[in-house]
Amino acid sequence: MINSPYVLIVDDEPDFLHTLGKRLSLRNFRPLLASSAAEAIEIAKHHPLNMAIVDYSLTDLNGVELAVKLKKLKPNLQVTLVTGYAKEASQKNETIPIIDKSNLDELWNIIGHFTPENKISPKSNPTASRIPWIIGETQKIQKLKKNLNKIAILDCPILIVGETGTGKELIARTLHSLSFRKQNKFIAIHCSTFNPEILLKEIFGEEHEDLEGTTRKRIGLLEVAEGGTLFLDEIENAPLMIQSMILKFIEKKSFIPYGGNREVKVDVRIIAATNGNLIQKVKEGQFREDLYFRLNAVSLELPPLRERKDDIPLLAYYFLNKYAQEFGKNVNKISEEVLNTFKNYDFPGNVRELEYAIERAVILAENEEITLTCLPSRFKNPSSPIKNHNLKTLDEIEKEYILKVLKFTKGSKNEAAKILGISRTSLWRKLKLYNLDQ
Repeated sequence: MINSPYVLIVDDEPDFLHTLGKRLSLRNFRPLLASSAAEAIEIAKHHPLNMAIVDYSLTDLNGVELAVKLKKLKPNLQVTLVTGYAKEASQKNETIPIIDKSNLDELWNIIGHFTPENKISPKSNPTASRIPWIIGETQKIQKLKKNLNKIAILDCPILIVGETGTGKELIARTLHSLSFRKQNKFIAIHCSTFNPEILLKEIFGEEHEDLEGTTRKRIGLLEVAEGGTLFLDEIENAPLMIQSMILKFIEKKSFIPYGGNREVKVDVRIIAATNGNLIQKVKEGQFREDLYFRLNAVSLELPPLRERKDDIPLLAYYFLNKYAQEFGKNVNKISEEVLNTFKNYDFPGNVRELEYAIERAVILAENEEITLTCLPSRFKNPSSPIKNHNLKTLDEIEKEYILKVLKFTKGSKNEAAKILGISRTSLWRKLKLYNLDQ
């Protein structure tokens, strides 16, 4: 689900502050409340923000001065000043609008530009206001947002490349939400989840005649996604036969269901994603070269979290707010020790690993602050790489054990799956992973 924009409200009048906060919540925004300039600056340091509504006459700092400070922290932040004095509201400011608190219609009109569905004015920053749910302000993320806006309007196949946990499905959903197809369905399927025959039926559907000669139809995801987007995650795990059918669909916008003989025409955009090296897969004969070039004509590469560490505090506080609200806990701070630990950690699981760590920390937190004791042990005692050892990786051990069991069962996958304590489908996926399915 795409997350709502964050709006900072700064006002020393409690009634106005909380009333406006509630009204924004009802309109699917995420309000962050501050009763002073100092509190607002602290929030801005640790939270993602899309817009700020600031009282013109604060007790500890003038509203205009606070707006300048906020924009230094968040260059793309749109700030609107509000006042209860008509004289102040009548002042013109080319960069910071000033609105009378009694004229909330004008305020709602400005706020309306920050909903993801609405168009934005030419003066507003598209990377900040149109994609508020992608958290980050580093150069790589800003570049990604700009590319998203450019690519989304192109109705062509797209390949998203990124390590596990970098947010490939979120990016795919974003492309869909920014395209003219946004009113229609977005459907995702993970190509590694199913065996070849089931994956084929899931995507293309199937038709067969029963004993009485009646044709039975099962609609596939391509038909279900009519007018919208089909997202094929882990495309590198799709068998060559299905790769061929996907390529034909991209070129002809039609396909024949499994077991059928009728041609089905649908209007669906294909977005694919991979966490592997497709070029290598092509060289090894495991991925079609023509499909690779067709998908890679327009591609997006997602940076791993270790290459955008300055975004970690923003992401951490975003997840903190999310899970504190979900679990109903009054946890609103992350200790500097924790933030420094995060910055010194490589996050092999990327953003997803950070999210799970914060979720766990919120659950374990005994007061309003997340401390080092709330984190998994790998953060407290990060191990340095051990060189020149003869130890095997977990994957190597698992591969060897699967081979041993298959040898014991004389190649029977049903018996091997029973001994391993997993389903036949899970065994098939592992055989595919370790290139043992030949």
